[in-house]
Amino acid sequence: MNKDWTKLKQSANGLPTFDSIIPYILEVLKNDEEATIHTIRNRVYKHLNIPEDIKLVTYPETNDFILANRFSFALSELYKAGALCRPKRGIYQITISGKQLLKINGDKLTKKMLEEEPDYINYIKELAIRNERKGISTSVSEDVEKENPKKEVGNIIDNMNNEVSIEL
Repeated sequence: MNKDWTKLKQSANGLPTFDSIIPYILEVLKNDEEATIHTIRNRVYKHLNIPEDIKLVTYPETNDFILANRFSFALSELYKAGALCRPKRGIYQITISGKQLLKINGDKLTKKMLEEEPDYINYIKELAIRNERKGISTSVSEDVEKENPKKEVGNIIDNMNNEVSIEL
């Protein structure tokens, strides 16, 4: 596996994208150990030799660390695909499926590949069913946004609540 962070896909600000770190999360968890997001991040940082100044880049509005935030998105995608499980609150562990994905794809593993996994497909179906039951539209139309922005915000919140419900 690659050990040079500069070879990862990067966003306009020169930071690795969330999907580019997906295979490295699996790589640092492949020993079956349970780990927190903090431990996972630090192991990936070390594996890819990510310099301190890159880790410390923040969003101007919130001062949250951008790269640390991207790990949350990557972990979420891996969880939806069944590549990771959460044996306890805030703890992640690789699954058999995650090991297979890593073995077959290595550092070429992409978000698109995760979206083709049965667990991911089932997750999206379940989310669609829950949203349909509540009458939630998951697409934003300009007309609706202009006519009733409060309704659109409510739909987004309900959609996120349904995602959390599925994960619980």
